[in-house]
Amino acid sequence: MTRTPEQQAPSGRADAIAAPTGATGDLRMATKKIKPAPTETPDLAPAPLPQKAYMLRTCAADGTSHGGFRWPKEGPVSCPDWDPKPECGHGLHGLLWGGGNLSLLSNADDAIWQIVEIEEWVEIDRKVKVPRGAVVYSGDMAGATVGIAMKWLDHLKKTNAFTVEGGAAIGGSSQLAASGYSSQLAASGDYSQLAASGYSSKLAASGDSSKLAASGYSSQLAASGDSSQLAASGGSSQLAASGDYSIAMCAGPNSTAAAGTNGTIALTWWDAEAKRFRVVVGYVGEDGIEAGVFYRVENGKLAPTGERVAKKEGVA
Repeated sequence: MTRTPEQQAPSGRADAIAAPTGATGDLRMATKKIKPAPTETPDLAPAPLPQKAYMLRTCAADGTSHGGFRWPKEGPVSCPDWDPKPECGHGLHGLLWGGGNLSLLSNADDAIWQIVEIEEWVEIDRKVKVPRGAVVYSGDMAGATVGIAMKWLDHLKKTNAFTVEGGAAIGGSSQLAASGYSSQLAASGDYSQLAASGYSSKLAASGDSSKLAASGYSSQLAASGDSSQLAASGGSSQLAASGDYSIAMCAGPNSTAAAGTNGTIALTWWDAEAKRFRVVVGYVGEDGIEAGVFYRVENGKLAPTGERVAKKEGVA
């Protein structure tokens, strides 16, 4: 079924976020559930749907993707043989809001990572296909992953999703958002989404394929589930992704990050000589990068801080 931003969000989402009860460390969040979803595949798009959404995708260095279709570096793009049937092919494919089947994204060193603005889509087993869109970013993995996370967080602000200063959820596909300083969010279900815009926020998720994003300075993000994504734009942030195949990225300088087995770390640093920010990427298992070890940037390279991820990293 083709979906547009004006249609009701699928089931399985909370359509109301209530203030937490209890003391810190015993956070709870009341939610009102919509009828069960007709499919087992969790929906990764936040509710309510925006006027526009974004998907994350990759293509080869020459801009080509499956079937030889060539993607532009920026601007409008459309599928020449669009078919809305919920099956692969006959559409432009990507991951809605950067969530879904991360194995579909290329791990080639010269791959082009793109953010595409879209207005309608068809869901296909943890990915989407669209008839048309507009490429708004083409570049490296770090820029694309942090970029789409920040667009998702900005969407939550615009749709007034930021209504609490703390919260917790235990169900799958949970969504928590906060805008106050020193906010605390925690979720244990798979496919959970947590976002915070206030300084010194703490976000923790233990379910697989969770997505955490923070824009405030000195934020702390922790995820123990496999295939999780952590992104922060504020400086002096700390990201800990201890699950396998997880990604921890920060666009703010002076930050630290750790990832699990086969994970990826990307940190930003200021090149004073060139007078520009640069991003250094490390892959766990390569060039001495170890799982569960925190790294910072020193002289343009990842260096261990001497700290390790605790066995149960979470909200303090």
